[in-house]
Amino acid sequence: NPECFYGTPTMPVFRFWMVTVGGTNISLVSVIENIFLIYLFSRPAHRQGQNLYMLLIAIFDLFVSFAYILLMSLNVLSDYLYYLDYFQLAPRLLRFWFSYAAPLMTLSHIAMSSSSFLIIAASVERYFLATKSPKLIFVQNYRGMIALASILLGVGSKFSVYYELDIQHHTNCTGQMLEFQMDYSSFVHGTLYNSIVRFWFRTIITFVVTLLILIYLNFRIFIAQTNTDASRSAKYSFIAIVCCNIASNVCNVILGVGENFAKDTLIQNHLTIYAVTVDVASLAITFICSLRLPIYLLCQTPLSEEILGIFRSWFKCNKDRVSPQDKDGENGISDTTNDTLTK
Repeated sequence: NPECFYGTPTMPVFRFWMVTVGGTNISLVSVIENIFLIYLFSRPAHRQGQNLYMLLIAIFDLFVSFAYILLMSLNVLSDYLYYLDYFQLAPRLLRFWFSYAAPLMTLSHIAMSSSSFLIIAASVERYFLATKSPKLIFVQNYRGMIALASILLGVGSKFSVYYELDIQHHTNCTGQMLEFQMDYSSFVHGTLYNSIVRFWFRTIITFVVTLLILIYLNFRIFIAQTNTDASRSAKYSFIAIVCCNIASNVCNVILGVGENFAKDTLIQNHLTIYAVTVDVASLAITFICSLRLPIYLLCQTPLSEEILGIFRSWFKCNKDRVSPQDKDGENGISDTTNDTLTK
């Protein structure tokens, strides 16, 4: 059936190694790191202070990193399997991908937007702290409400993504790659909704304006911050996190502007560039999620000492658990018997 002809996937080998192999490994590292950060920042000493924002950001980073594997890695893997002539396995994998793609994309967008707004909220509080503003007491007392408002703003700005996606089921292509296709709903194409909500609100306000706010606040923080070692380390780690967030959002801004003004041209004449740009933008976000723990270790000495202390305590606990077994071995219990008892 000509309607079911899929054609050759765009750069399947390169995208497989970049997204499915490289991206998946980065995502797994990010998942492990952010699970640890959630454990770290959930301690009362952290979650009751400004690190409440970092705790929530780590939770959203964990979700985004895991979603990358399901949304990007599996999608590119299906193209790669089709390229290798696995004509039965590839459509099944793609059908599985379509079963969760729309809701997971929506939640992933909400998580990324919420993280951006949380970083702005944290920047405002740190700015008030650096400038010794009388407003600092207010933002500290209502930190939980401000964090909740940031998350709700992220939900409000991206919940409609689910309704914008239209998954079409072509019954005449059952069992083939084009059995399902994803497109935008009719109310998105060439409408005021597309111009006002998707471009001006999401791309310009939620990306460009937030970037400018972050740049301004952190420039002021850099100038006003006191010169003690503790304040410098906190300042550098926070600014490094913000700069990483800015770098990842720049890719999305460029992509959003291009899609709004010339998406058809990009797909028809520059499909390879467009596909790779989408992959790079998604990979950049996941890569940034994996950088937060190294930034804390390199830039913030008190926090890095606490992290290393946790690792040492875990190692000591594991060592103490092994010690009684070693003593039993010394008292005449054979290694084989000891292994059996352990099992």
